Amino acid sequence: MLGESGVLYGTARHGGISASGMVFALSPPVDPAGAWTEAVLYNFRGGTSDGSEPGAGVVFGRHGALYGTTDYGGSNNLGTIFSLTPPVFRGRPWTETVLYTFTGLADGAFPTSTLVVGEDGVVYGTTVNGGYAGGGVVFALAP
Repeated sequence: MLGESGVLYGTARHGGISASGMVFALSPPVDPAGAWTEAVLYNFRGGTSDGSEPGAGVVFGRHGALYGTTDYGGSNNLGTIFSLTPPVFRGRPWTETVLYTFTGLADGAFPTSTLVVGEDGVVYGTTVNGGYAGGGVVFALAP
């Protein structure tokens, strides 16, 4: 995702402190011949606490928050929808919030698509498993 001032935001499915993935930002160099600067915004811990393997990237939502999914993790280990809120003061950590944990039933399991956030704040996406026929679902998560 391309942000202000050319900053690129993305996810790494693996790696990070717990090898459960991370969300990062890449800032362009001030000097055209310089190097890009990476900042890790969040390291996933895996398991039931937050999620793991954020493979679909992130999108911007309200107030500069980033939204994304993890393929695994959450209370059922079937994936999560998360938000990352930017810090009030530069240099402080971003705040991760699990917005939803998939159950694998009618709501689906393993959300691997990039999310879409509507102007009304509703988050849309898909899962690859679960649902009534087991072939995945299209979901909407209202604030």
